[in-house]
Amino acid sequence: EAVLLLGGQLGEAQQHLGGVPLHLGDEFMAYDGQSEMRLLIEGVLRGGVRVAVLAERRLAPAAELTVAQCLIKGPRWDYFIEKMSEIGVARVLPVMSARSIVKLGAGGASAHVERWRKIALAAAAQSAGFAPEILEPMSFGDALGFLAPINFRIVVCFAGGALPLWEALPDGSRGSAAILLGPEGDFAPEEVDAVISSGFTPAG
Repeated sequence: EAVLLLGGQLGEAQQHLGGVPLHLGDEFMAYDGQSEMRLLIEGVLRGGVRVAVLAERRLAPAAELTVAQCLIKGPRWDYFIEKMSEIGVARVLPVMSARSIVKLGAGGASAHVERWRKIALAAAAQSAGFAPEILEPMSFGDALGFLAPINFRIVVCFAGGALPLWEALPDGSRGSAAILLGPEGDFAPEEVDAVISSGFTPAG
């Protein structure tokens, strides 16, 4: 059995299946980042196939964790998306902070987000795991508002009095959690004040 990324062309399907041709009556495993399905080819159409779903298993994140990361430049961001997908977080929130080197102009984020979602799906597909939701980038203030309903929130920063990270982590009984990570030059002082005032636990 092979894992197939849905939504591609028939040639891509055959590539994921190791180059084995698809025939009427064949069964194979399909994957879309949210479910894993066993499919049966019921008909071969021009440029594609018609399938029936024989079985479906809904996937879930390893933890109900939202990771809010201030934008960082270059391939490190793609690497970050890959690693978050591999460890099974629920969602990733890109944040535009005062010291973020990467600046996304109005309307310029859509193409980036689409590419990030493809990276997340490809990384999660390596283990047929849950592909995290990649949210649209938000300003720092909007991100704090979005994260406010989450039960337990940590900000990793250099603030005085910050707990060691392992001491700040929840014990697993608090439900949803969020962690906010800064850009290359850490948060601006006013951002640290705002995030702590909004109820985040500082850790470093």
